[in-house]
Amino acid sequence: MIWIMAGTADSYQVIEALVSLNKKLIVSVTSKYGKSIVESKYPVKVYQGKLDSSKMKEFCVDKEIEYIIDATHPFAEDASINAIATASELNIDYLRFERDNINLEQYSNNFLIKVKSYQEAAQEASQYKNIFLTTGSKSLDIFAKEVDNYQNRITARILPVIKYLKKAYKIGLKPVNILAAQGPFTTEFNQAAFKEYKADVIVTKAAGKTGGLEEKLKAASQLKIPVIIIKRPEIAYPVCYHHIEELIEYLEG
Repeated sequence: MIWIMAGTADSYQVIEALVSLNKKLIVSVTSKYGKSIVESKYPVKVYQGKLDSSKMKEFCVDKEIEYIIDATHPFAEDASINAIATASELNIDYLRFERDNINLEQYSNNFLIKVKSYQEAAQEASQYKNIFLTTGSKSLDIFAKEVDNYQNRITARILPVIKYLKKAYKIGLKPVNILAAQGPFTTEFNQAAFKEYKADVIVTKAAGKTGGLEEKLKAASQLKIPVIIIKRPEIAYPVCYHHIEELIEYLEG
């Protein structure tokens, strides 16, 4: 049995490829929203819920997992670290499938402000008047703590999911400062959004090409709006593939 840890556009590429090869697999996601997407697209078993280290071991033994394909978000650090440890302990093949990152060196330091954490990003962002967040709902409370008068200064682009909207409202964001939309977004869409909300700075994560980072950077660059970018966690993946053909070749070998 192959276990695909999903949650990104990249994971859908893996699922589609393995379904076409009639591989026996199970997919895990952390949210109901993620489960609904996978089930609507592919005829696969889907487990929904968060797995800590001990639960991962139980899951792998119970499902007789032979391969773990980690296609989680680059910022899902705990999930990846736990999966690596679980695979090592149970002598299971761990394979990371990760979107290609973007070369950030092509952008000037005046335009691109690189930080290591959400808190550092929030501290940098607090120096600007109108802040446009594209980092999701999980980090909203951090920005609320660091930014004075955040209710009138922060615009958050989040998924149109009830629990995420509830969190934004609970923190104190006004409906006018919430852009609920499902990506990926084009450069033109980003430009229109940045203009509409009069953004003075954009905050994003270094999520890679399929995460829409390139389109955000292009839009902001053309509008001469600085971007604060949170760098990826440094995870020591034992094996990492960037192309689906290489991953399949390994599994077929």
